[in-house]
Amino acid sequence: MRNFLLLISTIALFAFAACTGSRLKVRTLQVDTASFDKLKLMIPKLFWVDQSGSPGDKFVAFRSRNNTHLSCNPQGELILDQHLNKTEFWTPEILDDKKVSLKWMNGKYLGQKNEIFRCDVSKNDAARIKFELNPKLSGSSSNSTDATSNVTSSDKNQTIALRLDRGYLGYLNNKFMIVPELILDSVFMPPIVNATMVTSTMNTTNTTNTTTTN
Repeated sequence: MRNFLLLISTIALFAFAACTGSRLKVRTLQVDTASFDKLKLMIPKLFWVDQSGSPGDKFVAFRSRNNTHLSCNPQGELILDQHLNKTEFWTPEILDDKKVSLKWMNGKYLGQKNEIFRCDVSKNDAARIKFELNPKLSGSSSNSTDATSNVTSSDKNQTIALRLDRGYLGYLNNKFMIVPELILDSVFMPPIVNATMVTSTMNTTNTTNTTTTN
């Protein structure tokens, strides 16, 4: 009888553990899904790409106004690169305060070491980023030019800036640094240029100029 009760108790314990584990697994999935949904609200759809660089929902990439992409070199230094491939792909992760860290392909994060931006810091030292959508430049820093002056196609309403604790991520004197105010080289566009929209925009501009001339 005692052995029978022990067997029943063991079976019940395994059943409880399996049920609890299943609930925990579902709960974890719900949290991950919720985080991903928040990220998609924070970062516009046009910034998301898949592993081949086509529109997707796995990574994010950022294109500068000079059509270069936020990237890293083999030494772990933050750079701008002409090409869009896996070295320009970032995995965003939501932090506790709703800010985001950016993880690079090496499993390390975007952050600073000795005031230099790098892509090989630990998560604890990762830059805490808040994205600003369609940022506006102040008159003093823009020289009468808005942040979308060199933006083509439908990107016109899809620009983004990386706001850090002490300012913005900016590119000055051929290196990345924190700038206190938004500058043109702190504004990024979606990684993929829509050629059809670019052609349409150019045609519209040419038509306008012809009409004005006549």
